Amino acid sequence: MKRKRGPLLIIIGTLLIACALCLTLYNYYRENRAYAGADEAESEMAGLIPDRVNPVVTFDVGTIEATSGSAVTIDESTVLINGIKYLGIIELPTANIKLPVCADFSYENMAVSPCRWQGTVAENDIVICGHNYRRHFGRLDNLGIGDTATFTDADGYKYNYKVVGYEIINGTDVEGMLSGDWDMTLFTCTMDGRSRITIRLDRTN
Repeated sequence: MKRKRGPLLIIIGTLLIACALCLTLYNYYRENRAYAGADEAESEMAGLIPDRVNPVVTFDVGTIEATSGSAVTIDESTVLINGIKYLGIIELPTANIKLPVCADFSYENMAVSPCRWQGTVAENDIVICGHNYRRHFGRLDNLGIGDTATFTDADGYKYNYKVVGYEIINGTDVEGMLSGDWDMTLFTCTMDGRSRITIRLDRTN
């Protein structure tokens, strides 16, 4: 009986290893596809967002041809690229993050780039979520109190922030995520997916 069980266990073990390898490769593929999509959107946005010097300058609503040839529409402080609306670009130098932020949350959008979950930059209550891909929000835990962030909106206005809080919040605790008087909140899943790494920021200008 033991002799028969041995080969069976070897086969099962081999299948489990193969499944784990396939899952790892699939996750790697998803992460790199997400990075490519976000990088393309950020590059196109960088060429479309005006560089604000005089805050009274306004950007006319219109349609512009993007570098990739896709139609890009500027409308009400959003940029439409490849069917996705973007609010602007977030930069976190300490974590080496520079990414576009989708205006509308959906799992499809978040597969490309971080998304606005709730609130607005103008009203100082924006909450932004992103996957824990290492090239998305996977390095949020590198941020510390006092680190800086910049959000450049679709009209070219820059908002500067500093990190004032770091929390680990239960994945189902929506009230906890939205509690407090924070100008910006960034969050992503922990590796086990049960909790959320949460960064709180306040405006500095």
